[in-house]
Amino acid sequence: MWERSRCRDGRDAEVPPTFTSDVFHRGEQAIPLLEKTEGAERSGATFDFIARLYRLLESIAFQNSLQRARTFFLDQIPTPERVLVAGEGNGRFLREFVRRFPKARIDCVDASARMLELARAKLPDANHSVRFIRNDLLAWSPEEDAYDLIVTHFFLDCFDEHELAKVVAALAKSATQNALWLLADFSIPRQPLRKLHAQTWLWVMHRFFRVVARISARRLIDPLPFMSAHGFRCAQNKYSRLGLVKSELWRR
Repeated sequence: MWERSRCRDGRDAEVPPTFTSDVFHRGEQAIPLLEKTEGAERSGATFDFIARLYRLLESIAFQNSLQRARTFFLDQIPTPERVLVAGEGNGRFLREFVRRFPKARIDCVDASARMLELARAKLPDANHSVRFIRNDLLAWSPEEDAYDLIVTHFFLDCFDEHELAKVVAALAKSATQNALWLLADFSIPRQPLRKLHAQTWLWVMHRFFRVVARISARRLIDPLPFMSAHGFRCAQNKYSRLGLVKSELWRR
């Protein structure tokens, strides 16, 4: 069950109506499978090792809860023109997003080449405006003031506090002045029993992914202060799994 809640900043939902961007297309001849920014460095974190098992692990642990969180607000946003999907993983969200917004132009960025291959394989053969970019968000510098929608689903929780501040700053810099930001991630509720439940899950997950994916995070860092510092405000949020899983719609 999803639980409705107002965001912590107390603002009501307000979706900006205007979108602008440039055009590029996915296709065998138009865009290569993967693009790698020249000269960029990697932080060492990668989900290559468990890419093909990730879907199974997610289903065992959470059934379809994470996918519902990823797609929860898709019916409540206007059609974007240019989208940055950061840390997409194996492409379940991307497939649904392309189905709903076939005219949106999308940059899909992930450090894992195997995850990007799985994401592309989930799309139909017909041309879609999707470009796959293999790079680490800690090293990659996206185009400034370019995207009217930013998407980070179960991605920001991979970083420690210093890295999270850097990643959010780069993503915010790439966003337009009236951009939206879709965020799905884990959360720690305040109610004692729910808090213990969430902390137990997060303790296990952080230790698991520090070993198999070499993520830097040792605990969950709330991105709210970093996103707020760059002019984003949470408009709506929804919780499930006793408050462990959240879906948020942010606006500038």
